[in-house]
Amino acid sequence: MAVTIEICLLAALGSVLLGVLVTVLRICPVPALRWPAAAYVVGFRSIPLAVVCFLAAFGLPALGWSGLTYPRMFGLALVGYTGAFVSDAIIAGLGAMPRGHAEQAHVLGATSAQRARYVIAPQTWRPTVVSVGRVLITLIKNSALAGSFGVVGDLSQTVDGLAGAYPGSIIATLVGISAAYLILTMPLTMVLDRMERGLGGAEAGAARPVSDRPRRAVNLTVAAALVAVAYLGVYRPLAQAGQLSARLWAPMTDPGDPTFALFWGRIGAGLQATLGAAALTIIASLLGGTALVVLQVVLDEHRARAARGLAVATRLGMNVLRGLPVVITILIVSRGLPALGLPLADPLWYLVVGLTLHNLVAVAEIIRDGLRELPLSHREAAYLMGAGPVQTVRTILLPQAVPIVLPALTSRLIVVLMDTSLAFIVGYEELLAVARQANSDLQAPIQVYLTVALIYLALNVVLAALIRHPKRL
Repeated sequence: MAVTIEICLLAALGSVLLGVLVTVLRICPVPALRWPAAAYVVGFRSIPLAVVCFLAAFGLPALGWSGLTYPRMFGLALVGYTGAFVSDAIIAGLGAMPRGHAEQAHVLGATSAQRARYVIAPQTWRPTVVSVGRVLITLIKNSALAGSFGVVGDLSQTVDGLAGAYPGSIIATLVGISAAYLILTMPLTMVLDRMERGLGGAEAGAARPVSDRPRRAVNLTVAAALVAVAYLGVYRPLAQAGQLSARLWAPMTDPGDPTFALFWGRIGAGLQATLGAAALTIIASLLGGTALVVLQVVLDEHRARAARGLAVATRLGMNVLRGLPVVITILIVSRGLPALGLPLADPLWYLVVGLTLHNLVAVAEIIRDGLRELPLSHREAAYLMGAGPVQTVRTILLPQAVPIVLPALTSRLIVVLMDTSLAFIVGYEELLAVARQANSDLQAPIQVYLTVALIYLALNVVLAALIRHPKRL
């Protein structure tokens, strides 16, 4: 547990510092700085952490960062991945300030420091802390992936060690590891929940770049400096390491190469498996999340002692599932069910069940938030007409809530799609697992994993476009 805490603390510090830097670049008036920062955020948000870890493991040594241990490489990958989400969280917190307040302070003669201290900070610090705190909770959960990348002593890696040493105590091991992660995540979750309840409902505006326009010479100078850094820090080390040779890229880019058709055929099969697993998971999560919401509504309407006890147990179960890393949830299913005498025939179902348990709570919370947006009179009118809680939710409330929650549910699909990259834990051959097999044959890890990263990026860009334009769904 000490290794996990150390990784989380160092990664959290690095992610916050990186996120603040990227946020400053995203709102600065220099397009040459703003655009690369925005591209970094979009790129890392659209690529699964597992793919980022593989790229770090093979790419950093090629860039001259030799001698890095696995914990350090994983830590750098986790910082780079989480920094993009921290930046988005800071932008969301800054957007909590109503439009025009900073501009009005500027018109009244306040300096930049005075605007930041007396206008911006008092209105944005609490939502910013809540948003960044949510990201750091996710970082703690994502640290569970460390054991799969050779980090000895991590909590998730401890599962394999104890399971090998004490095969008959796998259930106790899984319970203990789960409890350890809950100890790390639930206190912070409770604090943030309490802070979030105290937030006002003022209309938020998006954080915008500052209005001062730099001279063209400044913009061109910054752009030239960035190109030089990219050349000296990325292009030249990769070229010297031979990573830009046509031989390594031919299986991905040259149709005349004998391995081109085989490579893309395997990648296509892996992509199909990924989309199939994601589709099954999102369907199961929608059904399970909806059933959970209906159960909560029914329990809320009954005041019997047994109903109250079941409601408390339901909330406790939801909090436990929400506090567990998805890696641990998948391990619980893939190791726990066989230990209980309930093996599943196909590794796909271990993945789908694990991802469903992890995501159905989030889906239920999204649907529940949509129901809260509806006027209370709709529910009261249904009850006056003699409809029960289940019928009210199914026929009256849910049809009205679906358009409200559709963007959030579509966004959850992106999360599910990226979580399928953890299928290698259960041996299911999805896109990343196929890429690992292809790399073992081609010995071109940077090229293979960069191709996979671009595929994930394309898929998530399409889904993000559908979120912005839900009428196209």
